[in-house]
Amino acid sequence: MNWLKEKQISVRSVEEILSGEVGIALTFDDGYVDNLTHALPILKMYNFPATVFVVAGKLGETLEHDEPNEASRLMQADELVRLSDAGIEIGAHTLTHPRLAKLKHEEQRREIVESVDKLAGILGKKIKGFAYPYGSILDYDVWSKECVAESGCTYAVSNRFGPVQANSDPWAARRIWIDASDSLTNFQCKVLGKLDGLWVLDSKPAMFSRRILNSILGT
Repeated sequence: MNWLKEKQISVRSVEEILSGEVGIALTFDDGYVDNLTHALPILKMYNFPATVFVVAGKLGETLEHDEPNEASRLMQADELVRLSDAGIEIGAHTLTHPRLAKLKHEEQRREIVESVDKLAGILGKKIKGFAYPYGSILDYDVWSKECVAESGCTYAVSNRFGPVQANSDPWAARRIWIDASDSLTNFQCKVLGKLDGLWVLDSKPAMFSRRILNSILGT
């Protein structure tokens, strides 16, 4: 965050980026408690906006792929309210974090629409954004996007390399994954668009090939 400030890189909301504003948007997935205890103080220090996409059906719990401990706990409803009141946008991330494209249409609708409704009820405000769990081109489909539109959200984001422009699909905005394995140099390259060309690896044939290879290698 200090590097972003030093380089005077504009940090904006997702909606502003989708409207064509120049800069980057900061987002967090799942709704872990450290978004409140660790990320919020840093965001406030730099006066950066951000969006947290929350798994609405698992509030106060841990996700299946996490160790069941306090560090991996998702925020409870009251903690979400505190985060929202502090100026952080809350978006939806389904009820249970499934790969949506593997679900039947009605199951997708429930995961998407009910997650948006639940968060709106807790926060008392409209939920504008949605993030597809896992977010590759194989993890959501046309029906997923239709359900997000039906939910009343105004945009949805994936986890796919590439820039976002004013004419980008608002129901599948590209978003670059960043985690603890990224060095500061990797982070800088991602922010500056130096890795945007990797979007070619996120085509359906490429993704199928990667999953087959991962299965063979056991990774």
